[in-house]
Amino acid sequence: MKCPKNIVFVCHSNRNRSKAGEEIFSAMLRRRGYILYSIDALDHYDAYVSSAGTCEDADDNTNQFDKHVADGADIIFAADDYVRNVAIREYKQPREKIISLKIPDCYSTKSPELRKRLEELLKPYADEWYPPKAKR
Repeated sequence: MKCPKNIVFVCHSNRNRSKAGEEIFSAMLRRRGYILYSIDALDHYDAYVSSAGTCEDADDNTNQFDKHVADGADIIFAADDYVRNVAIREYKQPREKIISLKIPDCYSTKSPELRKRLEELLKPYADEWYPPKAKR
């Protein structure tokens, strides 16, 4: 697969698993020398990494996963199979675009166990799509 530009992590409430996935994957890419989308890099960036939640009644600090977010993503990292199925059934996303991380909803964002598990699960994707850039 070619290097995805727009990556979204999705869980139920956008509080724990998806937020942690976004943080960890973003840090991986930065360490490898990639520029992530930001106010300082509007015109030139290598990847846009974000997170969202499927829950419609979440608080105001939650990015809502909807058809617009789903359609704009090159890759959707679903926290579990339930979220994967929401993307497929409700938002008509192709199965090939969605990767289920199969992480149960039992962790807090800063949980060392969650962070270690995400590092292990996400590293192969970072290795495939974003090899370290040569230092200048």
